[in-house]
Amino acid sequence: MQTFVNGIIHKHNTAPEWLLYQSAELLGKIQNSLSKLAQLPLGISQGFLDYFTPEVATINHTNTLKMAIDNGDDNIAEVQEEKIRLIDRYKNLKFDFARMTCGNTHGDYSINQIICGKDRINAIIDFTSACVHPLCWEVIRSYSLADGKCINGEFDIENFKRYMEHFLKYGYLNDYDIEIMPSFYLYQNLVCDYFYGYYHSEYKNKNILYENAMCFHR
Repeated sequence: MQTFVNGIIHKHNTAPEWLLYQSAELLGKIQNSLSKLAQLPLGISQGFLDYFTPEVATINHTNTLKMAIDNGDDNIAEVQEEKIRLIDRYKNLKFDFARMTCGNTHGDYSINQIICGKDRINAIIDFTSACVHPLCWEVIRSYSLADGKCINGEFDIENFKRYMEHFLKYGYLNDYDIEIMPSFYLYQNLVCDYFYGYYHSEYKNKNILYENAMCFHR
């Protein structure tokens, strides 16, 4: 069933303060509600990391780099070259999924999936299927895509602490989740080739894929 919801969607890294913290609380509520359901399909899991090894990721990025060079896409080529360098730098990062809080969650929770009124959230939509992820990954990802202070790849610790405080009113993370979430989010971004979909898409509006990919690499 589909329903029209009136409102606007803010662009990445343009969230006003009220939206930043309301969205954190709603993410906690969503995860809390979904935890009462049977386990959904796996998203990011140990199997994801076993497949997207540093070696495989480097091959993928190298192939996309060649396409970018052939197409004269200097911005994409620069991103791919940087990711290849960073993968080599961080290739020894390890994560213990047995210690991470993994569970049912939205799966793609970000500012561009939130329909807003003047000073309140009217609706949350979802372009992908809800699934099981490390919950800390969706928390830090949603913050980094919303706060204006993160637009150039920077990270405002004090704002993030406040975001976490609002999230934890309804959600849950353990000490290990909080400890590893920055490095896990970095590593997940490094091994994923977001421009693959852009180059292989046949949709007329595929520039949206380009814009979404670039938002992770400012």
